[in-house]
Amino acid sequence: MTCHACAVRRVWFCAKTAFQQNDFRFLVGIELSGLGSPQKGPCSPYDGFGFTTEGSLQSLRTDLRKVARIVIINFVVIVIVIIVTVTVIAIVVVVIIIIIIIIIIIIIIIIIIIIIIITITINRLPITVSKLDCLSIDPPLPCYQRQ
Repeated sequence: MTCHACAVRRVWFCAKTAFQQNDFRFLVGIELSGLGSPQKGPCSPYDGFGFTTEGSLQSLRTDLRKVARIVIINFVVIVIVIIVTVTVIAIVVVVIIIIIIIIIIIIIIIIIIIIIIITITINRLPITVSKLDCLSIDPPLPCYQRQ
């Protein structure tokens, strides 16, 4: 049976001994479980859950793989979000530019129609040409009233 209070009291002794012996595998075991195993002595290679340090290292590798997957997934999601955002912004800008071009074309067409209407209206107005005006044109035109 693992005694949490006893194990916590032994952590300093085990860590100190492991540092002196350069036994970093045990320190990894302490980090993973936080406990020693009272049945095996204060500095046993077993963690508080009955697994060896190698098992704890395997657990650490598995955890690191999970963390790496999460980091990669988050990175991919961030990249996708950035690409989608940039694409949407580009589409909105293109649509706005197209709308502005269409509005400018419509305004130009309206101005041309107004000019054509004014020209037609002016040409339909009766214009009286005086004899003096007729004589001042070179060559002189016969005077008439244009309708």
